[in-house]
Amino acid sequence: MMNELLRNNEHLHIYLTSTFGNEEFYRKLGFKLHKTAFAKYPFESEYLED
Repeated sequence: MMNELLRNNEHLHIYLTSTFGNEEFYRKLGFKLHKTAFAKYPFESEYLED
């Protein structure tokens, strides 16, 4: 699925949010760690810091 999303879309800026522990999967696809990211969820989540 990721290969289809990325195919012929080299001109796009793609930002994604993944679960912890999957960083290597996305690195293999050419993604790099972004400097900052913020999120607002309508519920509590272990992925958000105070």
